[in-house]
Amino acid sequence: MARKRRGNGEGSIFFREDKRLWAATVTVGYSETGRRKRRTVYGKTKKAVQDKLNDLNHAKQNGTLLEVSRMTVADWLAHWLETVARPTIRSSTYASYEAIIKNYLKPHVGSVALQRLTPIHVQSMYAAMESHGKSARMRQLTHAVLRRALNVALKQGIVARNVCAAVAPTKVQDRGHKHVTV
Repeated sequence: MARKRRGNGEGSIFFREDKRLWAATVTVGYSETGRRKRRTVYGKTKKAVQDKLNDLNHAKQNGTLLEVSRMTVADWLAHWLETVARPTIRSSTYASYEAIIKNYLKPHVGSVALQRLTPIHVQSMYAAMESHGKSARMRQLTHAVLRRALNVALKQGIVARNVCAAVAPTKVQDRGHKHVTV
């Protein structure tokens, strides 16, 4: 009896001798550089792996297959800025958020996996910004943008908590303006 081959994009099933487990791999998309992104699942039996592969293919076709576990802070910020923030803010605010993300958030915490971001990462970013002469107001704005983006990730169940809540925002000193009552 001839075995039926899977079609292109349906994934493959094979036995991993080194792990002594069955494995299934499916392509879930492509990176910006054109490299293939794959998802691999494991199981003790071929049948268990076939079921997992079917679930992956179903989620892929429905568009519900997210690479949340591998999403970096930079990936999330780009997604948040375009899909959540852009439709609800003015173009000048969008430009400000975009600059803060590009100049401060991506260089300092952009490569960190979103689910592994800690208050220490955020505090270290503020300390680095201060040592490079960035104003207290700029650190405060950076905190506000990151906090807003992480609030959306929290509501969508992508992160377990908003780490910005554990970090005190920078205080901006009053410049001594006198308030005159008339």
